[in-house]
Amino acid sequence: MDLDSVEKTEHSSIGPVQKALLILTTALQGQNYLGAWYIPMLFKLVPQKFHRKLAFNVLAISPHYYRLHEKPEGMSRDQFIQSAHETSINSRQLVARKYIQPHLNTDMLVLDYGCGPGYLASEVSKHCQQVTAIDISSGVIACAKAIHHKSNIQFRVIEANDLSSIPDSSLDLVYSTAVMLHVRDDVCRQILSEFMRVLKPEGKAICEFLTTQGRSTDGLPTNHNGSEQSRSLLKNVKEKYSLLVVPRPLSLIEEIITGVGFEFLTRLNKDEPEDKNAYYAFGQQKL
Repeated sequence: MDLDSVEKTEHSSIGPVQKALLILTTALQGQNYLGAWYIPMLFKLVPQKFHRKLAFNVLAISPHYYRLHEKPEGMSRDQFIQSAHETSINSRQLVARKYIQPHLNTDMLVLDYGCGPGYLASEVSKHCQQVTAIDISSGVIACAKAIHHKSNIQFRVIEANDLSSIPDSSLDLVYSTAVMLHVRDDVCRQILSEFMRVLKPEGKAICEFLTTQGRSTDGLPTNHNGSEQSRSLLKNVKEKYSLLVVPRPLSLIEEIITGVGFEFLTRLNKDEPEDKNAYYAFGQQKL
């Protein structure tokens, strides 16, 4: 079901300079952070030996990656960026180890949908044959290429949710973190349908969802009243640069997974409280 109102994470804690940079580096389509056309051009203009440092500084612009606005007093910018880089490595290693590696083997062809700066793809690539890592942001893909130099990772930019460049039944595993919790239900179903298409008959998908009791079982926010909210210029600007957040009850998540034809396998972190982000594994329906 489409949502007429969803939670937005507004970046009220960042300063005016970073807000301006966020606006200038975001592509025209919504939630395409660091997707401005000129960011990949910067990497072409700057000598390659500086690409890694450039990537770190570009990622620091967006509060969705290195969160520079949280830098403690007394810590230099370079120190904070290095710390954020190491934190990203460690957190993605944990996600890979807990949720993805148990489903991998060294012969697998894998898709990372919404790969961001590539930290998880880099970790997963140690345990499979090939990772195709895709994202809508050309800037963040440029950063990922600069940070992670591995022969078995192919970073690609995609348009919206278009996976048409990936052949049918060609992948063993698809995973996606920090994506489904930022898209509306109809888009989520569209993406999962594409996962179904590109997976081999015995393939699996692993996705992260945001769980909550804050939505009713029909998938609407509990404060939804069905009325169309008035839209001001300021509201439109806020919506463009704020991060869409779509929490879902567990029942709706499982309904979406099975509704597109997947066989629900398990909630991977079912030992954790239900208000935590949930990682689900699911596969093709057995005939």
